[in-house]
Amino acid sequence: MDAATKKRLLQREFEALALEPDTPSWVEPEFIVPVPQAPAFIRRLAELDIGLLIGVEVLERLPDQTMLMTGQHPFAQDRTLCLSAALDFVKRQSAGHCVLFCYDVLDDVPRSVRTRLLRNKPRYDVHVSGDGQVDLRDITDVQPLLDLIWFHVRLLHVTTDSGTLDLTHTPGRFEQMEQATHWITVMQAQTPGVRFQVRGVLEPYTSHLPRERWLLPCVAVEEGPEVACDPVSGTASVSP
Repeated sequence: MDAATKKRLLQREFEALALEPDTPSWVEPEFIVPVPQAPAFIRRLAELDIGLLIGVEVLERLPDQTMLMTGQHPFAQDRTLCLSAALDFVKRQSAGHCVLFCYDVLDDVPRSVRTRLLRNKPRYDVHVSGDGQVDLRDITDVQPLLDLIWFHVRLLHVTTDSGTLDLTHTPGRFEQMEQATHWITVMQAQTPGVRFQVRGVLEPYTSHLPRERWLLPCVAVEEGPEVACDPVSGTASVSP
């Protein structure tokens, strides 16, 4: 799916949540939604594989109808964690407020392009075979692994001289990231300077992504509403 189609789906689905009849909720690349609908908006970003969530701000309407920013979430975390951090943030806000999302929208990236980008990572020793098998060698921290997750690499194994983390039975994209980063952190504490090898496979994908491929925890995905899209009109709708 191209970026323009993703933007159009977001606009059609959420523009009815405008703050008042003459106030648009959608001004590219920002979108304002009431706090109660913010989790559904974040899940939609995950399903459409929106490129990057840049910022989240909480807005309060003043008596003169102007909007005052009362809180914001700076994304100091890796880009793979932004959706989860934003969901945690909006759940703590007052239901009477609104949330402004600022984000980048990217086209779905073909496997051939992702292969080229990974092979040319200057700081990493990444090998990608013609059939999409990925081998990342001699990493010393979690950042290269997070980059693989971002590029839609399904992790299979993370290995050191003293052990292996088997991820072949962990389907969730977020859960793979969670387990792998925790395991690497534990191994680093036990053996300072340890190096890791990561095996995986580049998955083909086209948004909408299935739920296990969203970069959100399983519990956050399962508690969300169904988001349906009419394949003929392209109109999306949220149902509780």
